[in-house]
Amino acid sequence: MTNELSFLPENSFLEFVTLLQEQLANEVNLNSLPCSKIKNISAVDVAYDSERSVAAAVIWNIRTRRVIEEVTCSDRVVFPYIPGFLALREGPAALKALRRVKHKVDLILFDGHGIAHPRAAGLATTMGILLHCPTIGIAKRLLVGEFSKDLPISPIRLNGKNVGYSFALGSNRRFYVSPGNMCSIEDIPRVMSLIGPNYPAVMRLADSAARKGLKGLENRTDSNIT
Repeated sequence: MTNELSFLPENSFLEFVTLLQEQLANEVNLNSLPCSKIKNISAVDVAYDSERSVAAAVIWNIRTRRVIEEVTCSDRVVFPYIPGFLALREGPAALKALRRVKHKVDLILFDGHGIAHPRAAGLATTMGILLHCPTIGIAKRLLVGEFSKDLPISPIRLNGKNVGYSFALGSNRRFYVSPGNMCSIEDIPRVMSLIGPNYPAVMRLADSAARKGLKGLENRTDSNIT
């Protein structure tokens, strides 16, 4: 994709989606999640090249700490990467994978932001509202907000409000966690203590499964996408 915005006349499409995101932010449910009732967690990640994507949904049982299901599916990439609009790029493939999951899932983790987003409607928020289920966004880069680098776990502050937490990962790396939907700010440390305290292993497994699926797709001689 040489010109990522060439198909967007005067950016009118992005302006339209921006308005949709602002409306979605009004629909977010930030009520507390009953963490004691969480049994199965799904981690979702998407790998892609210029034309194809592979989404992986890995289901992890919080009590046995084992993977109980893994789903991968491929799709076409129809939207470029633009910060703040990740749901348009990864959402369709992620939705396709989640629809094939057989186990009941109590919480979904997405490789992206929740409300720690310019319009409080990141990938995890968008998917949580669409699926009407609890979601959390776990991102490797910060889009908005400020935090203290001196604290191993620091609130992310935006416009005077706490929108998530920054977690130290080693000496000089961090990751960023925020509620998506049907989950409160206060739930974030509790959930991370259940699946962490470091970067969640189930997220790494989803990343690996998606990359493996994409590599397998690249090695195929046909170009069919299912």
